[in-house]
Amino acid sequence: MQQTKCPRCNADLMEGSWEDIQENNDGGVTVDVLPVMVCQQKCGYMREAVDGPTIIAQQGEDRLLLLYPNEQGRILEVIDSVLWPPMHYMSLLSRGGWEDYAGNHDVQSLLEKARDTRAAHLEQPNLFQFATSELSQDAFLCWLMSWCEQPYRTLDHALHKASLDFMTAIFNLHGLPVPVIDSVKLERQFKSLDILAIVNNKFAILIEDKTYTKDHSNQLLRYREAVKAAYPELIQLPIYFKIADQSHYRSPEGAGYKSFTRSMMLEVLNRGIANRVSNSIFTDYQIHLKHIENSVAAFRTKRIEEWDAFAWQGFYQELQKEINGNWGYVSNKQGGFWGF
Repeated sequence: MQQTKCPRCNADLMEGSWEDIQENNDGGVTVDVLPVMVCQQKCGYMREAVDGPTIIAQQGEDRLLLLYPNEQGRILEVIDSVLWPPMHYMSLLSRGGWEDYAGNHDVQSLLEKARDTRAAHLEQPNLFQFATSELSQDAFLCWLMSWCEQPYRTLDHALHKASLDFMTAIFNLHGLPVPVIDSVKLERQFKSLDILAIVNNKFAILIEDKTYTKDHSNQLLRYREAVKAAYPELIQLPIYFKIADQSHYRSPEGAGYKSFTRSMMLEVLNRGIANRVSNSIFTDYQIHLKHIENSVAAFRTKRIEEWDAFAWQGFYQELQKEINGNWGYVSNKQGGFWGF
């Protein structure tokens, strides 16, 4: 498919060439030349020129055979606007039923509307496949909580409602009704605490985000003391946020934290999706947590030699329902293992 208009300024594209000249060690030069399409208005846009497909055969009026470079052919269903996967064009022609093309279709226009069948087997790129650190997750939680203030309801009612749902879950975990939220002041890495959210200048939500790690060195109590020293008048609502799993939560609970687990967060996210939240950051995070949830449950369907860390964690959590015990990762020189 050949693009004929500049995507930056909508001027016509024209044929040109791009050259790269490199001086060699022996004093000679190497010149690389590529055909390119450049903006006629010289806005700076330039792309490599690639021959677009041509129509070489047809089956009636509704099915066309397109020839691409490297002798690849693709079938285009005109009425349904479906483009089938590529294969050698001779293999397609050899199946018979083709006639010489005698139409005058605008190939570019047809391809712009066509649905590529290869997309059906692709997993959509997800922001949280790349934003894997706890800092990235902290940013998401702060972003979500910031939507709960009343004025944001006008900008995105569904997202505001989902944000308020998350805040409600936090308050309710501590046995408190959620107030009408007039203000939220968010601070990351407050005295090393992941997130401090001050609500209505009355409540302090402390969130320690342990994505794939656990608390250590009495850190949770230190965070509470630091917040108390800075804001002695605020009512503390400490949260231990965990999207992976761990054997038990005795340590955070002993420090007065309420555990907010992956399943609890998924309930909030799923309700948001059901209430028509369409923001891609929100939906990406929901898909990300569902992927973890499915990986944890994979011990039920995968062969044991195919289990990854998540599957072992899921198995051991199931085992804990029948046998009193703890589980965790055991490190050794051979690479370690998950043990119960």
